[in-house]
Amino acid sequence: MDEITFVRDWNVALLHLFNAGYLRDSRVYVTGSSSASLYMETLPGRPIDKVVLFPLNFRVFFNTFYRKLEVASSDLKSVEAFAEAAVKLIPYLNQLNAALYRYLLTGGFLASAYKGGDPLTAVYETYKDAVLSDLAKLGRDERYFKEIMRAVVEKYASRISENSVARETSAGSHNTVASYLDISEKLFLIRTVYRVEWEANYKPLFRSNKKVYFTDPLLYRVMKLYALGDGRLAEEELPKLLEGVVGEHILRRYRAGYAVMKSGKEVDFLVGDTAVEVKGKSASLRDLNWERGYVLSYDEFDIAEKRAMIPASIFLYLVSEDRVFYELRLTPSGIYLM
Repeated sequence: MDEITFVRDWNVALLHLFNAGYLRDSRVYVTGSSSASLYMETLPGRPIDKVVLFPLNFRVFFNTFYRKLEVASSDLKSVEAFAEAAVKLIPYLNQLNAALYRYLLTGGFLASAYKGGDPLTAVYETYKDAVLSDLAKLGRDERYFKEIMRAVVEKYASRISENSVARETSAGSHNTVASYLDISEKLFLIRTVYRVEWEANYKPLFRSNKKVYFTDPLLYRVMKLYALGDGRLAEEELPKLLEGVVGEHILRRYRAGYAVMKSGKEVDFLVGDTAVEVKGKSASLRDLNWERGYVLSYDEFDIAEKRAMIPASIFLYLVSEDRVFYELRLTPSGIYLM
């Protein structure tokens, strides 16, 4: 049943069919583009698997538009094995870097990836209208949403709080900002990364400042054009955009957060006791403020005990999986994928 959310009370009708025995020994697939409506429906007492089709990750993007490399995905928590796999991809680094630059412009949406040149003008209205349509169905105020998206774009890859965003917008309340960020996450527009207390079993600190990333680099550009009136990418934006891409790829496989050291220095992403620091150009292993983990460079490679400096394009190819469908789980720290 496609676009099921266009049918009024579809969930009640489907539950009736279950209860009346019409769907005995059957598997029913319902699909729709209003992700929030589908995501929040539970159909109590009925076994449901909720699955989301994400934009292509970098691995699938490269395999689709360039070539498939015979190097399997690797577990980032095993730094030594991950670095060994990364070495095998060094001969393809130039092609991987070129693909990553293209990915930052087009994202993983097929409609944009197949376009020649800059795809934003061709797909902007479609993706922007899809988000605004869902917001209208949920009874949300577009003015608040636009102001909050502006704040997210302007502070991209930096720590923010609901209070700081409320002070800069007409939303008026941190609760209002929190509700718009929550619904944006349920629409799979953004991803919230929480600070973790690394000295206390990596517990998420929900009241602390958080970092908000878009789930795809093209969505960053769509929301930038929508909220600021300019969707072009400046050179200085690329490292921040890359950080968001790295974060999204990590979060499709692992529970992760960011950490702040006692010195005030930040760890971009922390997966258990393994850190990931996104640097791009001018990277060094000294940039890692952690005992074990990775520094992501542009084209530099270095390996030390429990540490590795790896080009970001190689890291993204290895940390990605060969799939686009993910099963959803809701946790206190947000959406978790299986």
